[in-house]
Amino acid sequence: MIRATWAHLVEGRTQESIARELGLTRAKTNRLIAECRELGMVRIGLQTDARVALADESALKARFSLLDVWIVPRTETADAATRTVGMAAGSYVSETLGAGQTLAVGWGRTLGASVAGLQPRRAQGNRVVTLLGSMVRGHGLSSFDIASHYAQTLCAECCYLIAPRVAESAEIAMRLYERADIREALKIAEQADTILIGVDDLSGSSTLFQTGQFTAQELADLRAAGAVCTLQGVALDAEGQIIANPLAARTVGLEPGLLAQSPRRIVAAAGERKAKSIRALLRGGHCNVLITDEPTAEAILMLAP
Repeated sequence: MIRATWAHLVEGRTQESIARELGLTRAKTNRLIAECRELGMVRIGLQTDARVALADESALKARFSLLDVWIVPRTETADAATRTVGMAAGSYVSETLGAGQTLAVGWGRTLGASVAGLQPRRAQGNRVVTLLGSMVRGHGLSSFDIASHYAQTLCAECCYLIAPRVAESAEIAMRLYERADIREALKIAEQADTILIGVDDLSGSSTLFQTGQFTAQELADLRAAGAVCTLQGVALDAEGQIIANPLAARTVGLEPGLLAQSPRRIVAAAGERKAKSIRALLRGGHCNVLITDEPTAEAILMLAP
């Protein structure tokens, strides 16, 4: 596995030539290289000064008064875009999270992919905390999974909000908020120096729907009320303003209004279907750093200012 990966990434050899040398099929060689990356035996880093769309970055900064924007190159597939933007987000956190600082993380595919962009470090007194409760089945997408990977790579303490992401009722959620351990986790998240979230859009392709967090009817009801996305379970309209909805009372996590206390609030997402949702987060001032890809950035700029 290591020989194949070294020859491909370091020596720049084709998979076909490596397969011939090792007596393997090309498909087997490709699987070995992919597995080597997944196991963390090889890490590919992105430098935050590697920029390809400076004009669009400047336009987005100016339009939404952002602290920073990083647009990565367009890719051939949606999955590749998620991986690339995720990797960029991990690299950005590695470069900007200072010693002794706390990182609060959300959930989703892009954030799951961001772990691949992290650069391992020795212990520097960092903490990683989850922004919301978790799911029964994580598949690497839950806040628990992501926070654990971040803490391990950054040699940081990990703090968990031990609760379901969505409680069965508002009454159960209220009782959970009364627990001392949950109040402690929320306090840590509230004081985070950096917050990293994805985008919970309301399409049928959204992770919210695909993982069974919301039903098709619940998504339809939110869209009918004018919502374009949710943030910590709270519905937002196209301008990033909060829309009252019963699901918010069942969600266990840091309330959106408290996110603004963090000096660096990063949203990492790719996909033109998410453009309206990303714009809502930026318009509402919920995030001040955007990491996305070229097509998504262009789609955001095409929307009304």
